[in-house]
Amino acid sequence: MPLDDANQAEFDHLHTQIDDAIRADHEARWMQTVGGFGSRRIPEQGMFVKTGPHGGSLRGSIGWVAQVRLKQGQFGSDNYILCHAGNGGWAMQHSNNVFYPLTADEVELVRPYFADCLPENEDFSRGFTLGSEETRAIGFLIDPPEGFETRGGEGARMRMTTIGTDGSKTLTDTVFL
Repeated sequence: MPLDDANQAEFDHLHTQIDDAIRADHEARWMQTVGGFGSRRIPEQGMFVKTGPHGGSLRGSIGWVAQVRLKQGQFGSDNYILCHAGNGGWAMQHSNNVFYPLTADEVELVRPYFADCLPENEDFSRGFTLGSEETRAIGFLIDPPEGFETRGGEGARMRMTTIGTDGSKTLTDTVFL
């Protein structure tokens, strides 16, 4: 039962269940994380994970690890290429995050939604691109290419609103140049 429009709501509910389970047992689950935020644990290719904070939606936060580009994410973090369920499987890069390995029970719950893109059926011999052929890399743990310069988040923007006790609001807008 690969992920499609008919079962998307079920998968969304499963995302929420797994997210709630990670939050409920965060201290123990935090110790199992791979990549991101100083973890020294390295994932295995095909490992099912859930990303940490992921914008306003849980969609796209569960996938399996296809490739890790070491120190090639923003601010020098590792850049994880995750394969996600739906549309025959789609790859998305994630950096500056933490990755929680799913438990064996959670993996069994999500695998049916990945039926059309399971890691054991993947041909890794051609590697992965990040949108253009010159970014193709073959292998699992990819060291930065010769002359690679870490991106510092140029163009990233962060806004924070502070509300005072009197109800006044102050907006701080930070832009990385």
